Amino acid sequence: EAMAYAGAPNNAAVGGGLVAPVLMVIGQDWQKKEFLPQIANADIEFSQGFSEPNAGSDLAGLQTRAVRDGDDYVLNGQKIWGTYRNKWMHILTRTDPEAPKHRGISYLLAQLKDDDGNYLPGVTVRAIPDALGRHRWDELFMDNFRVPARNIIGEENRGWYAAMTTLS
Repeated sequence: EAMAYAGAPNNAAVGGGLVAPVLMVIGQDWQKKEFLPQIANADIEFSQGFSEPNAGSDLAGLQTRAVRDGDDYVLNGQKIWGTYRNKWMHILTRTDPEAPKHRGISYLLAQLKDDDGNYLPGVTVRAIPDALGRHRWDELFMDNFRVPARNIIGEENRGWYAAMTTLS
């Protein structure tokens, strides 16, 4: 509680505590080379794009869509209860809506902000104040937000299994 009142970062958010393990285990070579040294040096933090308003505690019930369009995925949907203030996010998306819910999910690294700290086109973030009125969480809206397909972690439609590496 004292750390939260002081605004100290939580252990899961510092550096990339949740995304580093999955990158080490199944990340692409370029992802490991690019991100792991930055995580180890605490030069980068990742927001987590897992929770959604209509999924409750059922992570596999997520509805944020990612549709392949050439060399990109186009994302549409909403995430909630995160802190979407970092330059980068790791996000679960639904890439095959016809598949059983634990399949058809893909795991992506998405750049949310440009080098000047401005949100990229298609990204809108709104603050969710806590009971004391402090800005603790956010909700993220994606409207035709483009993410390079090369940013996938693991295989398309098998993101659930990659996410289990993150969560364990």
